[in-house]
Amino acid sequence: MDRTGGPFLTETEVLDAVEIYLTHRGFTIQSRVPMVRAHGDDLVAVAPSGRILYVEAKGQTSEQPHTQRFGQEFTRNQKEDHLGRALVKATRCVSEGGRFAIALPGDAVDAELIRASAKAFDRLGIAALLVNSMDRAVSIAAGRLPF
Repeated sequence: MDRTGGPFLTETEVLDAVEIYLTHRGFTIQSRVPMVRAHGDDLVAVAPSGRILYVEAKGQTSEQPHTQRFGQEFTRNQKEDHLGRALVKATRCVSEGGRFAIALPGDAVDAELIRASAKAFDRLGIAALLVNSMDRAVSIAAGRLPF
């Protein structure tokens, strides 16, 4: 269960899983936003090669009790909007020579959105990470991580 008491992953839980995944692969976490509503890079990690990876995470539900979607899964339109905003951030980073990953819950909608755009992720050099809601396992659905 997640922090909302339901079966849906919050952004914080997606970030927790990605942080564990990266550190087990030799990355060093340089910074992480202290709270979800904070501005800036959600997670910044340094690969064993010294390359810097910026990670933008999105949740499957709101973790803010005062919102309408608290404990409820975001709609497909909301997930598309979240992914679109993450992609704008990613393309800005890549345009400046950075390495970027977008981390999402591994639900059917997010996985399908990534599958439909996997070739573009690969061409742009953006990694798409999916987090399984049951065991928090992270998989690379598109692109690759810098090592």
